[in-house]
Amino acid sequence: MQRRTRTGTILRALPILLLASALLIPQARAEEQMLALRLAGGESAVYALSEITRIGFEGEETLVVVTAGGSDAYATESIKRIEFLFEFSSVEDPREAAGLIQAIRLFQSRPNPVTTGTQISFELPQAGKVELSVYSAEGRLVRALLAEEREAGRHAIAWDGADEAGRKVPGGAYFYRLRAPGCDESRRMILLP
Repeated sequence: MQRRTRTGTILRALPILLLASALLIPQARAEEQMLALRLAGGESAVYALSEITRIGFEGEETLVVVTAGGSDAYATESIKRIEFLFEFSSVEDPREAAGLIQAIRLFQSRPNPVTTGTQISFELPQAGKVELSVYSAEGRLVRALLAEEREAGRHAIAWDGADEAGRKVPGGAYFYRLRAPGCDESRRMILLP
């Protein structure tokens, strides 16, 4: 007996839902803020931010988007990119899409918890000087990962779990901090021993 999952059902119905949504979305909503999930195979799922009541992960393998009309689940391996669009558009070039971003965004490191290394991603609305550093839970600088000019758009920097001297740091809670014009933001990550 073949087991049918809700995620599988949703992914099979996704092209029909997207086509129906494209036909039913009124022109007046074209400038509403949107969340776009870019999926494997070139498919996309687009949601108006005002209609999303909850979004989050169930475990580490499923992203769930809840709206008044129900919920949709996506296997994380099928999600190629998540975009926040401030104008509903068909921009293909990420450098052009960066112009739509109105704020600097610092994303959660992936993977987290960290075993051998992690990627720290951030988006810039415009070019500028960026500093990205890792700190211990006590606030001591562990390693400066980046201190340079960067172009607008999305960037990812790797951290291998080592300090400035290249020594592996002990397991525990660490913070990474992004500083850029108009932004000073931090997030937490866990390094496993």
